[in-house]
Amino acid sequence: MLDIIKIICVLMISIMFIHSGYNKIISFDNTATGLNTKMIFNSLPLIFSQLAIIICIILELVSPILILYGLIKKDKRFMIAGLAGLIIFTVLASVFYHKFSFEDNGMLKNVAIVGALLFIMLSSY
Repeated sequence: MLDIIKIICVLMISIMFIHSGYNKIISFDNTATGLNTKMIFNSLPLIFSQLAIIICIILELVSPILILYGLIKKDKRFMIAGLAGLIIFTVLASVFYHKFSFEDNGMLKNVAIVGALLFIMLSSY
C-alpha cells in the first residue's frame, strides 16, 4: 500500500514537469526566443537558447520516467538520477529564467519544488 502511495506522490509532482516539457515542444520558437532575452542568453546567438530548451525538454520528460521506473523496480539509481535531473533543471531555471528574488512567485515555487524533490531523494534511502 505504501508503494502505491509513493507512486501516486511521484506522479503528482511529475505531471508538472511532463506538462511543462510538452508545452516547450509545442511552443518551441516562442520559448527559445523568450529565453534569448534572459541574462546570459541575450548576448548569445539564438541557437544557444534553442539548445538549452532542447536540454530542458529532455530533462523534463525523461527524468520523471526514470523516477517512476526506479520506484516501481526498486532501483534507487534510476530514481536518484531522475530526481537529480529535475533538481538541476529547476535550479538552473531559477537562476537563468526567473528573477533571483523571493518576490518573484516563479522563484518561490521553484524553491518549494526543489525542497520536495530533495525530500523525495532523501526519503528514498
